[in-house]
Amino acid sequence: MDGQPRFDGEYVLGYVRWHQDEAFQEAAVARGLPGFCIVLELGGRNLAQAVLAEDISGDLGLIRPILQQLAACLDHIHGKEFVHCDFKMKNAIRKDSNGHWMAIDFDAATPFGEPLGAKASTAICPPEMVEMRDGKPTLLALQSVATEEDPDAGAGKAEGSVVAKVDVLTAHPSFDSWSFGTVMYGLVVLVLQPH
Repeated sequence: MDGQPRFDGEYVLGYVRWHQDEAFQEAAVARGLPGFCIVLELGGRNLAQAVLAEDISGDLGLIRPILQQLAACLDHIHGKEFVHCDFKMKNAIRKDSNGHWMAIDFDAATPFGEPLGAKASTAICPPEMVEMRDGKPTLLALQSVATEEDPDAGAGKAEGSVVAKVDVLTAHPSFDSWSFGTVMYGLVVLVLQPH
């Protein structure tokens, strides 16, 4: 952390300080934890909690400003050429009582065009990016999807041996667009369902 925030605090919950001292580091590492602590601003409820705990049923007027703010958050993140890769109701929080919504949880965030990492959400991503394997969703980015003749067959390998080629999925804003659509659908469906 170089002290310069990557994203604007209007859209993304910011960190207050980076805490790392020798005693803390020793205690954390001894417990198998990272030897640092990031202190974040205090946030309120996440969107999933707000939908379940607050009476917003039938009030589509409440949904529109929430979605507009969250769309602005994703637009800001994409403007910095990053893809959130884990956008869902639990990763949107209301920062204050004025209803200001922000994005959180950037451990899966990936620069445009870079390979999607293992932390990219398989729960809310385009269906063509996921394959069910042993009953669990698995990103295709982590799967071998094609094979071809090994061009180095003469280098100690059997002639004509085949090597797996991985078609790696790369970060693109469409990943977050799909996730945003599922959040929008969830808000409307949850709101319109009778209690």
